[in-house]
Amino acid sequence: MALLAASLLAVTPADAVPLPGHAAVSTGSDPSTVQRSETAARTTTSTTPQQTLAAAKALFSASARRRLAASGVAVPDGRDASLVLRDLRQSLDRLSPADRATARRILARPTVGGTLVDSTLEHNYTVAEEAPVCDADRICVHYVTSTDDASTLAQAQLTLATLEDVWDKEVGGLGYKKPLPDGDLVENGGDSRFDVYLQNLTSPDGALFGYCIPDTDQVTSPGYCVLDNDYSPAVYGTAHTPQENLEVTAAHEFFHAVQFAYDSYEDAWFMEGTAAWMEDEVYTTVNDNRVHLPISQMRMGFFPLDTTVFPGEIFGEPQPVYEPYGSWVFWRYLSESATASKATASPTIVRQVWEKAAEAGYYSTKALSAVLRAKGTSFAAKYATFTVWNRDPKKYFQEGAAYPRSALDKSFVLTARKPSSGGWRIDNNDHMSFGVARFTPGTTLTGPRRLRIAVDMADRSRGSVARVVVHGRGGSATSYAVTLDRLGRGGKTVNFRRSTVANVELIYSNTSTRFTCNRNTQYSCAGTGTDDNRSVNFAARAIR
Repeated sequence: MALLAASLLAVTPADAVPLPGHAAVSTGSDPSTVQRSETAARTTTSTTPQQTLAAAKALFSASARRRLAASGVAVPDGRDASLVLRDLRQSLDRLSPADRATARRILARPTVGGTLVDSTLEHNYTVAEEAPVCDADRICVHYVTSTDDASTLAQAQLTLATLEDVWDKEVGGLGYKKPLPDGDLVENGGDSRFDVYLQNLTSPDGALFGYCIPDTDQVTSPGYCVLDNDYSPAVYGTAHTPQENLEVTAAHEFFHAVQFAYDSYEDAWFMEGTAAWMEDEVYTTVNDNRVHLPISQMRMGFFPLDTTVFPGEIFGEPQPVYEPYGSWVFWRYLSESATASKATASPTIVRQVWEKAAEAGYYSTKALSAVLRAKGTSFAAKYATFTVWNRDPKKYFQEGAAYPRSALDKSFVLTARKPSSGGWRIDNNDHMSFGVARFTPGTTLTGPRRLRIAVDMADRSRGSVARVVVHGRGGSATSYAVTLDRLGRGGKTVNFRRSTVANVELIYSNTSTRFTCNRNTQYSCAGTGTDDNRSVNFAARAIR
């Protein structure tokens, strides 16, 4: 890390004005620090098979949920079921015989009988199922007409019709693999068709929307899904109709079964992010996936894009265990930015990443980088533009008027008396993350003005990228790349005339996709970022 070229801007300690942000340190004397949580962007986990089993129990049992919370382990919410149960399937061989027996019962299809000491974990049918509702060769929907899981023939038929629509769009329209057949398994629902079971999915924290479980612990695996038996508004609320909840849940969970045909061990952010993205591809008017945007890089650019686990609190609010869903907006960005027109999108790129990830030696981020290179670009270039879109989603995204804007780290009003921001250091700049500083011309900055910005980041080889965006008063936005030398130093001078410029924003990114894999984290390849924990220094001055 080179020293900040403070002389370029003639920064003085008096210029430093601390404002809310993340782990920011004034580089003047008597520095002020504003904490963002130094570990927020490096959340890791070392989940044991026993902890995975405890999390799976907590999905279905209120008592198990209380025990897990009392142990200090973050408790999964209802949307996490597919990945929790996926992880349990892949942990079976590392459990004790007794725990393995319990895990197998939790993973069993609802039509398979059995008893456990804790009967609340028995999410199997307790009466004989009705004749399944099936199409000719693809899908069977299973249901019962009594007990808490009671459904109706009409609901089963509606579910089948919805799943046929989902299959047609995801497999037929978008070209993904179909779920693997399960005909060779003992528990196969009667034949090789894809099985979906209707149950009352009320859970200790409200309701599970649905889940899909791989049938084996192999890299590619058949699977089955469970969906709710009615999506009653009394349980699922009135933000969407029961039909809409069925649609987006079917699109999401069925795509997990599709993913199992590529690689059931893939990284959680990739699996859940693309599944949430698929909801909007299949049923674009429902927009349930927008609920995840406040806990995503649309608001929190300082979290790496591939973050999966948020234990504890963020900004004083408790957070769920798994929150990789919000990364769907990045996949939406890739789709939309693949075409020249804002009115169109090309979702093919997401399938191409899945196809590459299924190849030996590849995982989510490595596959993404390879696909982008094959298209003549890079993750660094695409991610840098993504950060610009995040700051002005209404301007760039098709549905961006409904998206939140990413938050600022720092904001400065420059005046005739204080024309400089002072020198600032932003710490904890980790892989695949970004931050933003804004500079606004004050009322006393009259006449022609320019803004001179200097940045000093980690070496360019570590993924350092900077952009400057000039926001005009008429709503225009012009983005400029900041040319960095090999040590990560650079600068840019832009128009800062108050009559035409609303503000100027500096966006600094760590675009590194280098990992040391298999370190028990919840990032790509369960690894640690090679270029994490870097600092960004910047300063800005209004000049004539």
